[in-house]
Amino acid sequence: MARQKTEKSLPKVSVIERRLQNPHGTPSMPITLKTAGEHVVRIVNADMRSGRIHEMTHAKGWTFVEPYEIDGTPDEYGLEVRNNRLVRGERGQEVLMKMSKADFDLIQQAKSEHNLSAMGAKQTKNLVVKRAEDIGGDEAADEASRQFRTLEIKDERAPSGEDPIGPDVA
Repeated sequence: MARQKTEKSLPKVSVIERRLQNPHGTPSMPITLKTAGEHVVRIVNADMRSGRIHEMTHAKGWTFVEPYEIDGTPDEYGLEVRNNRLVRGERGQEVLMKMSKADFDLIQQAKSEHNLSAMGAKQTKNLVVKRAEDIGGDEAADEASRQFRTLEIKDERAPSGEDPIGPDVA
């Protein structure tokens, strides 16, 4: 017997229609702490390389998020508690870590300043001109040099204080 459509029937949405709404996949759900805005939260994958968690805690200043700190339950975020740490993954290899927002912002600013000083307009122009010369000879180098007369390099990241959409995997 054929199924009759009733007023209570829900419309069918194809997988493709849903995928087109988020072509790169659905965004991850942000993991929030009870102290909202005070920390940056990351999921750190220990499988990236040996000693990764040690590096994050002892060389980079990240600390483990404890279960009482999250706003909600571990299950709501797809996490579980192991050794008083919030983890995910088959072996618990992905660990939830935090850093104070103030410290994180200072580090990001220092990285930006270092990158801008180490790779300014003059250095970029010289690199491009050298590569053009290596590939296309003197004429290519002259043209590249002419094109870079007004090159300006500046920091165009989002203003400080804007939170990321979801947890970054570090």
